[in-house]
Amino acid sequence: MQLNSAYQRVIEKLKVIGITSEDTIELKNTKNQLVFLAILMSFGGIMWGTILVAFGIYPPSVIPYGYVVLSFFNLLSFHLLKKFSLTRTFQIVISMLLPFALQWSLGGFIASGIIMLWATLALIGSITLLKGKGTYLWLCLFIALTAFSLYIDPYIAHLKPAIFTSNVSLVLVAVNMLTIISIIFILAKVKVDQDLMVKRELAETNDELLVSNDALQQIQEEISAQRDILEQNNKELKDYQQRIISSIESAKTIQKAFLPTANKVYNLFGEHFILYKPRDVVSGDFYWAHQFGNKRIFIEGDCTGHGVPGAFMTLISNAILNQIIQVEKTYDPAEIMEKSLQKLEYVLQQKITNNRDGLDISIVVIEEESDDFKVTFGAANQNLFYSLSNEIMELKGTRKRIGGITNSKKKFESTELILPKDSILYLFSDGYVDQNNLQRKKFSSIRLKNLLTEINDLPMADQKRELYSALHMHQKGAEQRDDITIIGIKLTPIDAVEKILEEEVDMVNI
Repeated sequence: MQLNSAYQRVIEKLKVIGITSEDTIELKNTKNQLVFLAILMSFGGIMWGTILVAFGIYPPSVIPYGYVVLSFFNLLSFHLLKKFSLTRTFQIVISMLLPFALQWSLGGFIASGIIMLWATLALIGSITLLKGKGTYLWLCLFIALTAFSLYIDPYIAHLKPAIFTSNVSLVLVAVNMLTIISIIFILAKVKVDQDLMVKRELAETNDELLVSNDALQQIQEEISAQRDILEQNNKELKDYQQRIISSIESAKTIQKAFLPTANKVYNLFGEHFILYKPRDVVSGDFYWAHQFGNKRIFIEGDCTGHGVPGAFMTLISNAILNQIIQVEKTYDPAEIMEKSLQKLEYVLQQKITNNRDGLDISIVVIEEESDDFKVTFGAANQNLFYSLSNEIMELKGTRKRIGGITNSKKKFESTELILPKDSILYLFSDGYVDQNNLQRKKFSSIRLKNLLTEINDLPMADQKRELYSALHMHQKGAEQRDDITIIGIKLTPIDAVEKILEEEVDMVNI
């Protein structure tokens, strides 16, 4: 066992001579064959050198011993430099030439025991090491050397050592034959073992590939099943999305129905504009209009949130305002806001549920008085801009919102203004002034005030276009962050509004 173990260790060390990490299995086996050929023929060289020294024939012994030395340095160079092609060629050359040289130095064919037969190993080596490339050249060289040896055999017979009798020469022939056959057997056995190992590795690899293929097929089936599930889920999601979009579009229609129509606002106030830009399909901003006798009321509101939640709040707020103003006949802005707070807290059960939804609101009640207008303003967490002699003035509302967490001690307030005809009231939510650009800079209420100062003398429709254009230039691709509402109302006498309407009716009749 120990001898076999030592033999295996030696073989494993020999197998790494000249091997690189990039070598294929086939190239590794070919390199191993080169090493084994050199080592086995070196054993033959040691044998022949020893025989010659034992018979006292010293000069010719240099040839077999020289072969051993040359083979050693050739393999050492191969191990260090990895030059396979150079090493292979050199080894075949010395394995081919030196046996013939030794035969010539010993007096020819019979005297040397036909030692040139060792060159057949070089011939066999050329076949296995060169993979059939250029082997005929080596065969031609072998034939030429053999023919040359036959030609000079009579001329070198005198070199035969006297000790090499016919019986000795016959023994040497037998020794050469047995040794060469043994080497051929060993090399063939190594080649067969390598081929069997490659076949086993290929079989194992094939088995692994079959197992991997089964696993991949199973994974593919699972992926296919998951794909089918994903496609079904995607279809269901698209159906849900379509239903949601359809529902939101329906909600938009409903919300639009609750907002005053353009004709209604025009019939009540005359010249005006409404810039109404929801962030989503439906909005958390709304506006409300009503007339009772000489009082014309306009309300702009900004509910908590945007989209669907905000839209629900606008419907609740609209219903509350209808109850307070149209049913309960409340017209003072401060009182309207106070009642709105109470009713919203009741409807949303905020004291029980801790719900914090609410709204910011601006209310203007316009009453015509001879040549002027009395405007009663009240706001929850909003401000009013109004024009006076082409200047924009600001009136702040109460810093308190309707709903949510509020300061119960702080009361809503109303403020009265006396303004001349054609003054303009501007009501707005915080969506416009809080809109950021790509640098996250807000438009700001100061900039809005300056813009209104520049454009308040324009027709109302042109003012709306200027406001929209300024917002668009400010955003420059930035996403809209909130619902946007700005409303401009020019103080127009009711008689003038009615006259304009009559003129429009006459134009239609014409």
